Amino acid sequence: MIKINVLKFKGSSVVGVSWSTKNSKLIFSMDESGNLVRWDITSDSTSLMNFGKSIVPTCMQVSPYADEIVAFGTKGGNIYIIKSIGEDF
Repeated sequence: MIKINVLKFKGSSVVGVSWSTKNSKLIFSMDESGNLVRWDITSDSTSLMNFGKSIVPTCMQVSPYADEIVAFGTKGGNIYIIKSIGEDF
């Protein structure tokens, strides 16, 4: 039997999902409302960082070199690079 984990938030559509290449237990996702979520699939815990509704993300990617670095692009043409460290995301 295959075990399937599902992380579900109500609200906006997801614009990007990226699995950390450095830490196989971490998945990052971002929705169109500016919520960046870090999901530890081993402990089934999440951390959320909100950038507000004025930022409309269109894509996101975790760095292949450091799992605490996430970049995302916006509808306004900006690119943000975010550093998340430790448990306090």
